[in-house]
Parts: sequence; structure tokens; C-alpha cells
Amino acid sequence: KSKDMGGEIKKSNFEMAVLREAIDDMGKGGGPPIAGPIGSGPAQVGESRKYFYCTDCHVGGHGQRFCRYFLKRPNWRVFPSEKWFEDKQGQISHCPIGKRGVDFTDETYFSRIAMHIKGRIWLEDKRKLYEFVPDLMPYTYVIQNSQWVGERPADVPDDTPPWPWFVKETDRNWGTSVVCCARPQQCLGLAKPDATYVVQKHIPK
Repeated sequence: KSKDMGGEIKKSNFEMAVLREAIDDMGKGGGPPIAGPIGSGPAQVGESRKYFYCTDCHVGGHGQRFCRYFLKRPNWRVFPSEKWFEDKQGQISHCPIGKRGVDFTDETYFSRIAMHIKGRIWLEDKRKLYEFVPDLMPYTYVIQNSQWVGERPADVPDDTPPWPWFVKETDRNWGTSVVCCARPQQCLGLAKPDATYVVQKHIPK
């Protein structure tokens, strides 16, 4: 047990030293020149750099995963984060320490590499995706504020064999808001007020 503890202490000391080196390097101008209000000119890699830096600002989504992938490369290092500000709802936003620009962070304002693509809402929002490529999608109906928008599916008799209908919030991912019912007339009862859903009938194989 004492051997394991000694190994953990050694590992922690090494990680602290690496973080200190990262902070010192960035303080001497070792980070990337980036675009935007905190940078000048277009985003650039920078010349003669030994290390590249990534910061997890706890925005969510794929940011933390991308950081893990970058850190598998021998010339990438962690740059720590700190509290940036807190909004009226108590939601805390983080930024790289000293509000410095880094090569990658999920808080795009401070990142040389953007993790979001302009216009991505046309791929992420399920309603917009159907408007964009209706020929590639199941026929889609829309519920907004607990009401059908435009065309609605026809009710089916209760003695009709059940068939899956999927009700999905348009701006949610990872299957966190997908619910299912057996008949189209049941879909409205699954929708929450102040939310938008797409409704799609299961396609048989």
C-alpha cells in the first residue's frame, strides 16, 4: 500500500510540474497567436513551438474527448482552466488561466482550433436537417409548444396493429429526449410545453 501511495505522489508531483511548465511557457509567449478580441490577425500555429496546449473548459459535448485525443500526441500538454464568469442563473463558465488563447479548448473564444463548424445547426437541429435533405430523411412532422405545426399525421383506429412513432426534441442529442408511442394521436401527450419536436414513423425493413 505504501508503494502504491508513493507512486501516486510521484505521479501527482510530475503532473504539477508539467502544469507549472505550461503556465510559465504560456506566460513567456509560448502559446498560439489566435484570432478574435484576445488575439491579433488570423489564427496561426506559431513558429518554433515545442508544445501545443489544450484546455478543458467544461462546456460539455465532445470538448473533453478531443482534449484526450490531442494529449495522446507527445507534443501536446494540458493548460489549466479557471472561472471566467457566472451568469444570473448561477451557470459558471471557465476559460484558460489568465484568459490566454490555447491551441484547443471547448470555449471557442479562446481556441485556435474551432470545434464547431459554421452552419452546423443545419445538421444538428433535427427540424432543420429535414428541411435541408428531406429526400434522405423519414417523413417528418413537427410539434411546437404542444401543438402540431403544419401537416399532422392522421389518427389511426384503436384496433389497428400498433406501430412505433418516434418523438424527438429537435436540439437534443445522444438519445436523451427520444420517446416512442404506438399511434400518432399519442404523440402530443409526450411533448413538453416550450419545446420543439420532430415526429417520425418507424420505417419497416
